[in-house]
Amino acid sequence: MINYEAVFEEIDNKSKNNNEITIGNYKPITTTLVVSENVFDIEVAKSRLGVDKVNELVQRASGFCIETDVEAEQGLSLALSTRKLKKDIEKNRKELTEPALKFQRTCIAIEKEYTEQLSDVESELLCLVEIYQEDRKLAMQESGIIDDSFDNLKTEMGTSSIKSYFEYKIVDIEKIPKKYLKIDSKKVQEDVKNGIRNIEGLEIFEVKKHQFRLKSGRQSKNNKELEL
Repeated sequence: MINYEAVFEEIDNKSKNNNEITIGNYKPITTTLVVSENVFDIEVAKSRLGVDKVNELVQRASGFCIETDVEAEQGLSLALSTRKLKKDIEKNRKELTEPALKFQRTCIAIEKEYTEQLSDVESELLCLVEIYQEDRKLAMQESGIIDDSFDNLKTEMGTSSIKSYFEYKIVDIEKIPKKYLKIDSKKVQEDVKNGIRNIEGLEIFEVKKHQFRLKSGRQSKNNKELEL
C-alpha cells in the first residue's frame, strides 16, 4: 500500500530544494506625474484651427464651374489653397494638442513601468508553479503513482492548463507550395525604381497620374492667388 502522506512530503522537500528561481526584491515605484491644469475650449480650438477660413473657402468653391482657361487656373489655385489651409490646420492642431499629448505620453511611460514589473512578477510566479508541477509529477511517478490531475489548476482568479499545438520551421523553401508564399512588394518596387523592367512571372507597366504641388511658403507669400 502506498503511503501518500510520505509521497507528498517528499514532493514538498524536493520542490524546496530544486526551485532555483525565486521572486526578486523589487523596489517601490517612485515615478511622479506633474499634472498642470489646462482648459480645453472647443470654441477657441475652432477659431485657432481656422473655422472662418474653412467656411470662406468652402463657400468660394460651392458651385464653382470651369469653362475657360482662366477658370481652370482659378480652380487649381483654389484647390491648392485648400491644401495650404490643411497644412496650417495640422500645424495649429499640433500646438493645441501638445499639452494633452505630453500628459498622455507621461501616463504611457508610467503604465509601461508598472506593467513591466508586474509582468516580471507574473512570469516568475508561473515559473515556480510549473517547476512544482513537474517536481510533483516526477515524485509521484517514482512512487508508482500516475496522476495528471494537477496539470490543470483552477482557482478563484482563473485557471492553468496544458494545451497542445503545432508550430513549424522552414526546412526546404523550394518545396513549399506557392499558396504559402507571398510577393515582397516593397522589394519589387525598389528594383523597378532602380531600372529593372523584366521580372519573371510579373508584368511591369507604367501608370501616369496628375500631380498637384503646393508652392513653398516663401513663394506662396508672393502668390496672391493662394491667399484667402
